[in-house]
Amino acid sequence: MWDIENIKLSSEQLIITCLSIAVLGIIALYFYSLAIQPKNISISSIQITPTGQYIQISGSIKSIELGASISKITVCDALDASSCISVRFSNDFLQNIYAINEGDTVTVKGIVREYYNSKYLEVKNEGDITKNE
Repeated sequence: MWDIENIKLSSEQLIITCLSIAVLGIIALYFYSLAIQPKNISISSIQITPTGQYIQISGSIKSIELGASISKITVCDALDASSCISVRFSNDFLQNIYAINEGDTVTVKGIVREYYNSKYLEVKNEGDITKNE
């Protein structure tokens, strides 16, 4: 086993060891932050995107449906109007949605979910649906 009592480090060695560990931690956080950024994909490729993936899409709003607690918008690809995705969000975010109309172009960040073999995008944060000017 290790004999911890006989390990002796000078103060300089201890400082270098601590700084090395801190730098490795910062590098690890940097790469982790890259992993949590949404991937920008087209609406047509959502059907082959795994559920649970954090993505970003852009398209025009085809319809807006306000529900009792959950509302949704249908966003279609600007180049292919037949490729659409349902975007569901809590009614807590309605303040942002009131400024958006059908036909507007939006950017949406969300998590790919699936319900009865139909994929949709779930929005968790208020600022994840933005109108493009």
